[in-house]
Amino acid sequence: MQKATIVRELGETTLLLPLEVNEALRANDRAKYLLALLQNARVKAERPEATVSNLAEERRESGETEASLDAVVPGSRKVAEGRYSVPSSADIVARVLSAVETMIRPFDDARWPEAKGFSDRLARFRKELSTTESDVILGSMIDAMTSVGRDGSDSVHRLVMDLHQGLLRVQAEMRTETIAGATTYSLAPEDADLVRAFMAGVNRTAPLKFEHPGLGTTATRIGDRLLLQNDIGESDAHVLVVRVEDSALSVTYSDVHPERVAFFQTLLTDLALTWQDTASHEGSDALAAEEFFLTIGRSEPLDRANLEKSLENLGSRLVFLIDWNRARKELRAFMRNGEAIDVLGWAAHEEVGHRAFLLLGGAGLITEAIDMAPKGQVHYRERLSAVLGAMKTRQYFEWVLRTATTGLLANQSRILLRDEVKAELLRYFRTLDEDLLTRCAEQASFLVEVATSVEETLSGLLEGQGPEVANRNAVRAKRWEKASDEIVASVRSLTRRGGTPSLFHALVGVTDDAVDALEDAAFSLTLGAEHVRSKKILATLSGLAQLARESAEEFLKSVQAIGLLGPASREEEMEGFLASVDRVFTLEEAADAALRGAREGIWNESSDFKETALALEIAGFIESSTNYLKRAAFTVKDDIFGRLNQGAFRTGGE
Repeated sequence: MQKATIVRELGETTLLLPLEVNEALRANDRAKYLLALLQNARVKAERPEATVSNLAEERRESGETEASLDAVVPGSRKVAEGRYSVPSSADIVARVLSAVETMIRPFDDARWPEAKGFSDRLARFRKELSTTESDVILGSMIDAMTSVGRDGSDSVHRLVMDLHQGLLRVQAEMRTETIAGATTYSLAPEDADLVRAFMAGVNRTAPLKFEHPGLGTTATRIGDRLLLQNDIGESDAHVLVVRVEDSALSVTYSDVHPERVAFFQTLLTDLALTWQDTASHEGSDALAAEEFFLTIGRSEPLDRANLEKSLENLGSRLVFLIDWNRARKELRAFMRNGEAIDVLGWAAHEEVGHRAFLLLGGAGLITEAIDMAPKGQVHYRERLSAVLGAMKTRQYFEWVLRTATTGLLANQSRILLRDEVKAELLRYFRTLDEDLLTRCAEQASFLVEVATSVEETLSGLLEGQGPEVANRNAVRAKRWEKASDEIVASVRSLTRRGGTPSLFHALVGVTDDAVDALEDAAFSLTLGAEHVRSKKILATLSGLAQLARESAEEFLKSVQAIGLLGPASREEEMEGFLASVDRVFTLEEAADAALRGAREGIWNESSDFKETALALEIAGFIESSTNYLKRAAFTVKDDIFGRLNQGAFRTGGE
């Protein structure tokens, strides 16, 4: 199938005239060669002893590619008077008639008055020559094919001659010229600037297709309508036809991929086109019954400046349709389909494109980069977006598409660009651990806030403040507790694979337990504000809360210190980390002792059951947080020591 076929399906055959005139002239050469072949075959059959050319050179010059025709003349013989055995004679006749049909087509498309007469003559010859046997042909049929008809009689040869003369007239009247790379003919004076505007957009972004063929443009005028046609890429049904009439735009777009049709519409939102519903069409026989999708968008009448601006915008978008479906499928291996389309939309908006990414290796290049990542970072068939998260995956691919395009446009080494793409992905894997550590530190800071709010509530109650302080801090504690839960969910989602250090998964869980315990204490204090009135009990609980707050602060220091540790760690950095961990252990022991003292004091001081129960509950919640923090500190310490044993850190100097 050829582009001409789909343009004919769309009803704008006039756009095909330059192409079809050229094809008709080539068909003229083939027809004349085939007619000469029949003449030489009869001469050889009548005079076997004569040396008769097989016309092999003429075949090649005519563009006829069937080499077996070189054996026709040597293989011809006379069967009887007026009957000849000519190899493939029926096929030769069919080829001649097909060439004549090709020669007639431009007259139909140009709506010339002679077109019907030419078609009628061809139809008559088809009927007269339809009885030809496969290898036997009558001399009268050869005459009907090859005679020049000087006596007023008609022949296929005479029809070919008439068509050739007509084609030369059509060609002369087309006045074909090139405007900014577009093939144009029969334009009105006011059309040239519109064609230039459209081609300004096409030419601005055309380099982004690199060596891929496509974007050829033809323009002509029919009556009050300017027509522009662009063949976009190689796909036969992938064609754009633009009509400008009464200062309004009409865009007809055909494609075999419905997803690309929808994407194309999003590229033209600035044009304010009203789109008809995309319709599925079954191709004609010439299209091999291939299904394609068609959409038509129309604008309101525009002033001249906006019309030219819209045409330029439209032309600049076409390059982003080339190989779009392939790019979408390759990106889809690493992210969801909608995310892939969003990335391609970004690339079009930024005029970066995706062809350079494909030229560097596309999905195969990214797979190579993933294979270089630490073992287990990405599981088999797992999307990259599930590892890095949708946002970081999109950021990475936007960087890849921009880097690939700018690099290839600057003629940088493809090997160097491929290495840069791989190195950048490895950096994203490294920053994944950094991101997880940041989330753990953020959660630890929430823990400090909750612990501080509990201590502030108890201090406020000791100073005689009302229940408002407890209620206010309980609301704040609940907000931090919810934020901690969200961090747990995000970290566990990102660490649901073997390649991510288990530290983060375990750490956020234990830290969240400590946050929950202190949030429970904050809630219980909203009840205790009315029922716990003993100053001694409040002072005891306040002392316990101070230990919990100090423990949370030291734990936060230990988590933050992890980020400072690495192959070049200094001794004081490791010492600072170990000191914070040791302080968490010490504070847990102090809180354990303080809890025992608090229980004794509560039973001795309180004579009210509600006060006793609430005070014991609050003390238990506060002390539990220090137990969880001790476990969390052990988790961090064990991880660091394990990595020390593996040589991940070096301490003891600069």
